[in-house]
Amino acid sequence: MREISFAEKVPIFRALGLFILVSTFIIAINSFMRHRLRVDFSISRYVGLEFWSATLFAMANIVAASWIGRYLYEIGQLWRMPRVYYWLVIGVAVTLIGLSICPLGYFDRYTGMGGASIVHQITSRMMFIFMALVVLTIICNRYVGWQTRVVGVIFLCYMVICMVGHFLNLEWFSGHFLIFEALYLISFMVFCAFCQTKSGIELDKR
Repeated sequence: MREISFAEKVPIFRALGLFILVSTFIIAINSFMRHRLRVDFSISRYVGLEFWSATLFAMANIVAASWIGRYLYEIGQLWRMPRVYYWLVIGVAVTLIGLSICPLGYFDRYTGMGGASIVHQITSRMMFIFMALVVLTIICNRYVGWQTRVVGVIFLCYMVICMVGHFLNLEWFSGHFLIFEALYLISFMVFCAFCQTKSGIELDKR
């Protein structure tokens, strides 16, 4: 058992940087075009406001999904993860692409909730669950140390908070959905990038 080198972590850092850059750019430009920032919007709601942002977001997330999948696959190989882990990784990548090519409200902005928006809602919720299950599977692995488990538990607690806020339609959550959503997605990639440290991994000496 060996540690993952920084060079091997480059894909997840690229995915994180690409997501932050593209999402921030889209939100900033569309907020300016629509005259004000709406923190109650989701990222995809911003994406679906314009053709250029829908196209850019889809292209960026297809690339990001390949980077995330590649990195998580390498973790699975190194840490001898169970087969279910790889299916969860595939689920994260597929649902990320699915929600990206079906931005919320773009294809049915004048007709109410259409097929594309329904697909987006389904895939976004599935990705939310798949990400949480990936984290749960990682922290249950015997090769990770207590630091990784603590951070993973904090992430899962945040996931529960988001679920409660969403299902109960609490104002503090729905009124700041953009912030909660962005933090969840960024936290997942940050956790994946730093879930292995020299002091946090129990190396197999056998």
